[in-house]
Amino acid sequence: SAITGTAAVCIGETTTLTATPAAGSWTVGNTNASVDAATGVVTGVSSGVAIINYTVSGTGTCPNATASRTVTVSPQPNAGVISGNQNICAGSTSTFASTVAGGTWSSANTSIATINSTTGVVAGVSPGTTTISYIAIGIGGCPNVMATRTVTVNSIVTPNFFSAFSLCSGSVAPVLATTSVNGITGTWLPSTISNTTSGTYSFTPTIGQCATTATLNVTVIPKV
Repeated sequence: SAITGTAAVCIGETTTLTATPAAGSWTVGNTNASVDAATGVVTGVSSGVAIINYTVSGTGTCPNATASRTVTVSPQPNAGVISGNQNICAGSTSTFASTVAGGTWSSANTSIATINSTTGVVAGVSPGTTTISYIAIGIGGCPNVMATRTVTVNSIVTPNFFSAFSLCSGSVAPVLATTSVNGITGTWLPSTISNTTSGTYSFTPTIGQCATTATLNVTVIPKV
């Protein structure tokens, strides 16, 4: 008798073996797998190699005939746990990682965010939310498995300040606000306004905000 069928199965999954003639019965020689005596359906139980036997009863004075086939039982793949900053700015990047190496990364919507398939570097493209997937390849009869994590891409905000104003030389200069009208915090350089010299002041948002820099032009008018 010749046994045919896939000789690899995943733990918890099944594969079917067949043999001729069809009147025999199936048994397994160890505990790495189980087999249905009538159908030849093999179920993976634990990692290792299972020996599957097919026996045809002899007739008359003929002995029983047995054929054997080894089946490799593999563990279920694991996509691991994904980590990485889920909130990024358009035009910026974040790196996702999994606790299991060797998988492949993909983005459900590359118009919102792209991801390098091997390094896990996410790049924000436009505002919105998309799903990042990490696929671990199954081997030895095991299916692929996938873990997911969402990423939200935020638009870049321009801090809302007056862009320019003037004051008389020697007058009291206003204090530069460290929070814009639209809620962006940051620092100014220079940090205080001169009441003797005209100049440009630059506002740098605090790291972690999706905001760009802003400038303020101050004109100091000499006294008449």
